[in-house]
Amino acid sequence: MRRIALALVGLLVATTVLAVSERALIKALPERWKVWLEGEIYPLITGEQRKAFLKLTTEAERQAFAEQMWIVWAGENELGPEFRRIYEERVQDARELFDNTIEDRSRVSLLHGAPDSRAKVDCETVFNPMEIWQWGRLAGLGRDVVVIFFKPYGLGQFRLWDPVIDGRNALYTTQGLNQLESWRTGSSSQYQLARPEYRCSADIDILRVLELAAYWMNDLKTKQAMQHVPLPPGGGGNESVSQRFLEFSTVAPEGAEKIEFDFAATVKARRGGKVALALAGTVPRVGLASSKVGELEVVKLDVTGQVSRKGGMVDRFRYAFTFPAASSELPIVIERELRPGTYSIRIKVADENSNHAAVQEHEVVVEAPELPVPSAAEVAGNEAIEKVAKAQEATLLLRGPEGDGVSGVHRFTALTGPAVTRVDFFLDSRLILGKNRPPFDVDLDLGPVPRLAAVVAVAFDAGGREIDRKQIDLNVGRERFFVRLQPISASDRQGGRVRAVVTVNVPSDRTLQRVDLFWNEGLA
Repeated sequence: MRRIALALVGLLVATTVLAVSERALIKALPERWKVWLEGEIYPLITGEQRKAFLKLTTEAERQAFAEQMWIVWAGENELGPEFRRIYEERVQDARELFDNTIEDRSRVSLLHGAPDSRAKVDCETVFNPMEIWQWGRLAGLGRDVVVIFFKPYGLGQFRLWDPVIDGRNALYTTQGLNQLESWRTGSSSQYQLARPEYRCSADIDILRVLELAAYWMNDLKTKQAMQHVPLPPGGGGNESVSQRFLEFSTVAPEGAEKIEFDFAATVKARRGGKVALALAGTVPRVGLASSKVGELEVVKLDVTGQVSRKGGMVDRFRYAFTFPAASSELPIVIERELRPGTYSIRIKVADENSNHAAVQEHEVVVEAPELPVPSAAEVAGNEAIEKVAKAQEATLLLRGPEGDGVSGVHRFTALTGPAVTRVDFFLDSRLILGKNRPPFDVDLDLGPVPRLAAVVAVAFDAGGREIDRKQIDLNVGRERFFVRLQPISASDRQGGRVRAVVTVNVPSDRTLQRVDLFWNEGLA
C-alpha cells in the first residue's frame, strides 16, 4: 500500500512539473502565438500537437507548423478547404458577440458555428439567466441538437449546462426552487400548467426544451463534441503530422551536449530562375558515439535545417550522414536552390547515437551570378527572333468553351494569320487532328463528366516550322492552385518589348501574394 501511495505521489509531482513547464513555455511565446494557441485554436489542437508547437523556437517554424495544421484540420472537417476561412470568421464573431473567445458559448460557436436559433430566458423569479441554442443539424451528431447555457447563481460567465454534473436545480433561482416546491406540495400540483416555469415565456415550451437539452448532454459523444473537435478514427493520423514536423525541427534536444561545428555558404551556378547554394562544414569526431553497421564501426549524424526569409519559412531539409568511426573530421556538404535574396539559415547537427547536438544560425545573401556573355551564335539567334517580332498581325487565336463543368463534344476553332498553312490540335498532349486548309476547327470529345483538360492548337508555316501555339485549360476548378505561362508568339514581341500572359487559379482559402516573371533568369 505504501508503494502505491509513493507511486501516486511521484506521478502527481511529475504531472505538476510538466504543467509548470508548459505554462512557462506558453508565457515565453510571442503575444501573437499565445493568443493563437490559448484563445483561438484550442478546441482544435490535440495534446501532442500542442506539445510539438511549444517545442518550436523560431517564428518561421511556428508559422510553417500553423500552416500545416490548418491543412490537417481542414482535411478532418466536412467544410474542407473552406474550413480555415470559416473558423477565423467564427473567432471574430465570438469576440464581437461575447467579448472573448474562451468562455463556453465562444468555444461551442467556434466548434459548430452560430446556432440556427438562440433564445434568451430572462425570468429572474424562476430561472437564472439562460440561453437556449438549437441547430437544425450538426455533423456527426444529428438533427435538432439543443444545449443550454446558464449563469450559476446569476453571476459570472455563461456555462454549458451539464445535467449530470450540475443537475436541473442549478438552472433555478432560490425563489424559483421555492415556487416549484410549493407547486409540488400544494393542491395545484395536479395542474401542469400551474408550474412556475410556464410564467416565464409564452413562446418557448421551457420544460420540453429542458428535456431535449438533458437528452443531448447525457450523450457522451455530444458532450465531447461541445468541448473539442473529435479525433479522427483510429487516433494518431494528425498526431503523426506534428511528429513529422518535429523531425525536421531545428530545436536541440533538452540537455544535449554541444557539438562544435561550423559551416559556410557558397553561391554556385544558376539553375533556371534559382541559384545553387552550397552549405559546407566539418564536425570534429571527438566525443561522438558510434555504432556498428555490419562489421563496420560508423558515426551517424542527423542534419536538419530551415531557410527563412522575412519571417516565413521558404525551405527546410533533413539529411543523414554516415562516416567511418576512424575519421577525425566529418565533412558535411548540402546543396539547396534559392532565388536571389537575403535569408536566415538555421542548421542543427545531432549525433544519432548519443545526446550530442548543436544549432547554428547565419544570415546569407544569395546573389545571382553574372550572366555569361552570349556567343556569336546566340547573338545571331536573337537577331532572327527580332526580325520575326516585326510581324504586326496575330498569328493564331484559339476559340472554344472555357471554364468549369465542360464535358461532352465541343468545337474548337483556330483563327489564323496569312502565314499559317497548317494547324495541329492536341488534347492533353495527344495529337487529335492536323488540318492543312481553313477552316481550322475540330470537334473534341471531352468525356461524359467534367475533368481537367488542356486543348492546344499549334500553327505551322509553309516550311513546316512552328510559328505559334495557343492553349485553353478546362475544368481547372476553384480549389486547384494553377499557374501557367501562356505561349509567347511572334505577335507578342513588338518594338523590343514582349507581352507575357499568365493564367492563375487560386483556391478560395488562399490569397495570391504575387506572381514573379523572369526574363533571361532575371526578375522582370
